[in-house]
Amino acid sequence: MTYLTTHAAPLPAHDVLGVPGLPAALDDIALLHAHDAGDPREVVYLSLGETWSRVPDALVRCLAEVPAYSHGYIVAPHGLPALHTVLRRFVAETHRLESSVPGTDFEVAVTQNGTRDAMFDYARLLLDTAGTARPQLVCSAPSWDYPGVFAPLGYRVRRFALDPASGYQPDPERVRAMLRAAVREAGGAATVLVINAQHNPTGAQWDSRVVTALLDAAADTGAAVLVDDAYYGVCDPPGPTVDALRIVLTRYRDAVRWLAVRSLGKQFHCNGWGIGVLTGTPDTVSAMVNRQLGHHAFVSSVPLQAAMAAWLTTPGQRAYSAAVAGEYRDKRARVAAALHTELGFPRNAVFRGTATPYLRTRVPPAYTGPDAETRYRRACLTRAAVLPGGGDMGAPTPTDPPYIRFYLGASDADLATAVRRLAQAGLGWDG
Repeated sequence: MTYLTTHAAPLPAHDVLGVPGLPAALDDIALLHAHDAGDPREVVYLSLGETWSRVPDALVRCLAEVPAYSHGYIVAPHGLPALHTVLRRFVAETHRLESSVPGTDFEVAVTQNGTRDAMFDYARLLLDTAGTARPQLVCSAPSWDYPGVFAPLGYRVRRFALDPASGYQPDPERVRAMLRAAVREAGGAATVLVINAQHNPTGAQWDSRVVTALLDAAADTGAAVLVDDAYYGVCDPPGPTVDALRIVLTRYRDAVRWLAVRSLGKQFHCNGWGIGVLTGTPDTVSAMVNRQLGHHAFVSSVPLQAAMAAWLTTPGQRAYSAAVAGEYRDKRARVAAALHTELGFPRNAVFRGTATPYLRTRVPPAYTGPDAETRYRRACLTRAAVLPGGGDMGAPTPTDPPYIRFYLGASDADLATAVRRLAQAGLGWDG
């Protein structure tokens, strides 16, 4: 049985980009609408982390068999009961929580409209912490867009740098010092540490000893913890996979206030479904779904939840997950080798990593200055019809030197085409 497609469909252009001329905040939309190299559908799109074409056929078939009641309101706040039950087992099995009891040691719930909404609700929940000073967020640089979630709620964002020379591993003592400063400034208000062990955008896995040291620092300073497990299911086989949630539950369950979020859309190529899982202590999860969620949403996408519940119980799900993980491992090696041999990127400019579907690399040295990343991406698009992603996830202060990120979800043929086009356009390291 085949679980993977060999080719991604062309970029569906205006079907997903919207009508040209309408306001849109995502940089990629403006770039693609202004594309000078012809039809946007011909672009090899390696930016956002999306293919629009690779949801498993068996998962789609599950949609035809959802119960009739799933088309109405579901008033169970933890999500569709069928999916909630499956997720309890899924989390326990995939995180090896043999000694933890669902409903007692931890609880799960279905995220509504994706893990970003769950992070926002957690940030709001922590604002209930006593204190009148400014709440604080401590996260890595580079990182996913945690500042975009927390800063609008009044959090001051503090970022600890990750050094490519150390494999993008955090320095626990530096983070500890930053947490101490943050807690002092918070004056009793919330301080939150983000742990993203399968790190986006670098593809690094943080060492389990580093994760433990970060949790020690959070426990010692009284900081809350957000575990972002968006890509926990996308790690190079045979492992080991660094399991931040398991470390929290087995060693820090009662030592820190914590919540973990995990994306199912990223694991199964169905980002538009907006389905994931949040895990925390029963009290925290109850507050998330019975109080915070109700401020802005009902339980939603219930037919999709029903299909996901059925899919997660099948052997096909496990086979698909294993195949995707192996695929990304192999693509990481092939694309890194092609960047070296065909585009002349030196070894120390490319970081292969062992997790996520991303490969991060330096921008060629001909591109300098604060807008170097954007100018190189635009050159790749207009001259080669290839759009890589930003290596710093749109951070207001980009790293120096600048980086880009290649999404590896496209087919091998499309990735090879991208490298060939960049080489022909003179966009290699010495271009």
